[in-house]
Amino acid sequence: MAQVRQSDEEFQSAMIACYAEFGLEGVRSIGGGTVGMVNLADETGQVPAGVQARVDAAAAECNARVSLPEHQLWAFDAAAYQRVIQLRECIVAHGFEVPEAPSEEAWKDSEPVSAWNPYEAMLGGVGGASMTQDEVAALMTACPQPGPSFWVLAPTGDDG
Repeated sequence: MAQVRQSDEEFQSAMIACYAEFGLEGVRSIGGGTVGMVNLADETGQVPAGVQARVDAAAAECNARVSLPEHQLWAFDAAAYQRVIQLRECIVAHGFEVPEAPSEEAWKDSEPVSAWNPYEAMLGGVGGASMTQDEVAALMTACPQPGPSFWVLAPTGDDG
């Protein structure tokens, strides 16, 4: 997990610096190793055409310049499966219950959007664990998702 965390931090820092060259404010995702942008909409809630053009230019340039960490590539192989297993072990080591993972073959045969993910298995659905966003964010910081499938913590604008 430490190597995943370090790779994510290096990638995020490089992307944020690149976006800044275009006058855009990048923000780190929580536990997913990605970067988003904030403050794009105007008072009407729309992204102005000029801003969208900068976003498009920044995305093209920054994505070409800053390579994704290997663990974030969309490869459904044995190495990716082992990273998912290590993620589950990290979450369990932090005191949470996570259902067992499917077999490696079943996981590799799944589609990226439906691939088993320990966070989705633990938090998703009616029977999911009850945690505040702050608690989930802290766990995702300790146990970052190594890809290729991600459970997204959507911001709510509140503290939990």
